[in-house]
Amino acid sequence: MPSLNGRRVAVVAGVRTPFAKAGTSLKDARAVDLGAMRPASCSNVPIGWTEVDEVIFGQVVPSALVPNVGREVSLLPQLPKEIPAYSLNRACASANQAITAAQDQIVLGTRT
Repeated sequence: MPSLNGRRVAVVAGVRTPFAKAGTSLKDARAVDLGAMRPASCSNVPIGWTEVDEVIFGQVVPSALVPNVGREVSLLPQLPKEIPAYSLNRACASANQAITAAQDQIVLGTRT
């Protein structure tokens, strides 16, 4: 999608954590543990972890125990601790909001 300043954005991959009906098979799983599975599934993405400059984690229901699960996931061994990260909580639209936020930052030039 071209922008007013000529920058273009392309989504090269998308991944999501496992999901199930509330209160069933994943009821005891922690969001950080589920999020930790995602970097491994990105092995087919044509960029390296050194090219990641921010983590935006969409989450349907926030946790009082881990209020910024995006930051917790970004602190796992795959990524340098200097990479900023945050979480978005917007019910079923969280993933779409995360993608839109990333696209906006790239188009505006605040991220590459």
